[in-house]
Amino acid sequence: MTARSHDSRACGLLRLLPLVLGVSFATALLPASSAGAGSSNVITVSGALKGTLKVVPNMTCSGLNSGQDTLSWNSAKLSPKKAQAWSVIFNKVPRPGTWKLVPSTILSTKVNVVLMGGIAYAWVSSAGKLTIGKGGATGSINATLSLHEGTATGTVYLKGSWNCA
Repeated sequence: MTARSHDSRACGLLRLLPLVLGVSFATALLPASSAGAGSSNVITVSGALKGTLKVVPNMTCSGLNSGQDTLSWNSAKLSPKKAQAWSVIFNKVPRPGTWKLVPSTILSTKVNVVLMGGIAYAWVSSAGKLTIGKGGATGSINATLSLHEGTATGTVYLKGSWNCA
């Protein structure tokens, strides 16, 4: 490469610098809700299970009905379990709002969260917080699920938010 072509490449890069800085500055001025929009509609699963459950509006959510709201996936993978049909079920939710999760069973009268893998595995909430928006179309969760049903073992953590509206 000659010195002249090297100089012209450097000049080209310098011409782009104001544009790159301008875009960077404009991005920094965006409201946090816009900048973080890519992190919604995902529930991260960690602990005894690992993976990500992506919420697809109008396909994943059932909406709040008779005190229950369900998010379902037909082809999700949470390792190390082989089940592909997974559901997060929010039970005994009397109305939209924020709820503290306490140790309970699936049949409890308290608000609880259940992560089910087919019919073989079920983890039930023991601690955390659940927020359900109007109609159940939106919400967020930060929960510990350490109670078991079926052949489930270990503790599972759910963290994320969804918007099916």
